[in-house]
Amino acid sequence: MDESTLANQHLHLPYSSIQVRDLFDDTGWSTDRLLELVSYTIAEQVRSIHIIVAVHNQIMWKDTSDGRFATKSALAASSYWQLVHTIQAVYNMIWSSIILTTVSFFCWRLWQGLIPIDIVIQDGL
Repeated sequence: MDESTLANQHLHLPYSSIQVRDLFDDTGWSTDRLLELVSYTIAEQVRSIHIIVAVHNQIMWKDTSDGRFATKSALAASSYWQLVHTIQAVYNMIWSSIILTTVSFFCWRLWQGLIPIDIVIQDGL
């Protein structure tokens, strides 16, 4: 599914504000109401979103499919941010003001795999 929101797609909506409850009825998403506002493709994407009607305003954990907090998913999210932090730390070291610019460019090219080394050259032949 496209990561952009409906609001970012510059839709010309006939109403000033539409809430989820306006597009939902007793049986689920109202296809007719959705198709009044968006294309068939977007309506199908919206209809694929499962909403639990019996639960009222409950906090959901976005990193699990059922919305419940799980330590495993928290660890995975934490590992992702540790990776992001590590990459940022390497980037900061490469582009440090105490390192010559030519050395920084060399290190960056090496990090990006843009410098041919013996193993890469052998694999390429």
